[in-house]
Parts: sequence; structure tokens; C-alpha cells
Amino acid sequence: MIMIALGIAAGAMGAHSLEKVLSVRYLAVWDTAWRYWMYNMLGIMVLAVFIDNAGPTDALSRKFYRKWGVFTWIWTGSIVFTGTLCLVALNEVIGAGFKIMGAVTPIGGSILIFSWLVGGVILLRHKNSL
Repeated sequence: MIMIALGIAAGAMGAHSLEKVLSVRYLAVWDTAWRYWMYNMLGIMVLAVFIDNAGPTDALSRKFYRKWGVFTWIWTGSIVFTGTLCLVALNEVIGAGFKIMGAVTPIGGSILIFSWLVGGVILLRHKNSL
């Protein structure tokens, strides 16, 4: 829930404070960053409700919650993807040095795609084993 609140606050900041200092292009980058953040955080919440019904000791829960489980990778991808896009968006305000972070953004996106695919495979295998 805290991460959803962060996404709402950052989106509002972009809509109300940054619109005065960022170009339309970089404001769109900011919006994309936080929109994808919200998609992933909402996805985690939905999955957590489903997985928590299985119980904390269930093999399904362990695959999502353990130290290097699916949720860890979704968090990591979200932080890399959103963080680098935010730095790129703030490039006009902070300075030109952060524009290079756009080269790192696809790594975060790839981590997210991989995490969600792995999570889907785990859920399908779990469903078929019932």
C-alpha cells in the first residue's frame, strides 16, 4: 500500500509541479515511469491476495516470497525501470548527465517482463498440480 501511495504522490507531483519545469516530452517520460510502477504494484497486490490464500508454508508462496522469489524480481525491475526513467525525465532540471540512464531502462523492463513470465509459469504449474 505504501508503494501505491508513492506512485500516486509521484504522479501528482508530475502533473502539478513538474509541468512547469519539464517539456512535454520529459513529462510524458515521468508519466510512463510512474504508470508502470502502479501497474506492477497493483499486480503484486492482486497476486499476494491470491497466493496468501495458499498459506505461508505452501510451495507456491515460497516461490513468490522467498529472498530471490518472483516478488523480489518485480520490485527490482520496477525500481530500475521507474528510477532510470525519472532520472531521464529530470534531465532538464538536474543537468544533462542523467540522460545516459535511459540506456539502463531496458534492463529494468526486461527484468519486469521476465519476472511476470516466470510468475505466470509458476502459477500455471501450480494450477495443473492441484
